[in-house]
Amino acid sequence: EISIEDYLTRIIELTQIEESTLILSLIYIDRLCSNTNMEITELDIHKIALTAIVLSIKYNVDLIYSQEEYANVGGVDTKELTALEAEFLNGLEFILFINTTEFKMYRDLLYKNVPFRKQDESVNNNEIFELENGVPTYGYELGQAVTDGFLVDFMSVESKLKFIEQGI
Repeated sequence: EISIEDYLTRIIELTQIEESTLILSLIYIDRLCSNTNMEITELDIHKIALTAIVLSIKYNVDLIYSQEEYANVGGVDTKELTALEAEFLNGLEFILFINTTEFKMYRDLLYKNVPFRKQDESVNNNEIFELENGVPTYGYELGQAVTDGFLVDFMSVESKLKFIEQGI
């Protein structure tokens, strides 16, 4: 048996999860409990936490690991993790979006009660894009980022595949 504290520490260390993603996980767990009237017990907290974290990573992070890697980190079978995700998403009514007000409320509550590691301040993307620190946002459109010189516009490339034209 591993304590929930040790389990979360293991997941955080192995996945290098960002604090904002961890906060999303907390919100998802709270929503799941509200939507389903579920009560979390010592028997299921580990799997619920793992599933919330994996869903948060997949929703909030650009570079994700394979399902097998997340299952290994959490100590569960890949098929079980996939089933847990489907059940969790159903409980969330497939709504993963978190508005800024809700995010800030949970973030502030968490910061009051849980010590976090200091963030690497050598690179601050939020500062570059003139956004509030610690709050995820999707408000910086591709066109604006291209105009500002931070990104390069996408380019379509047509490619013919032999097996599509000739079959397998």
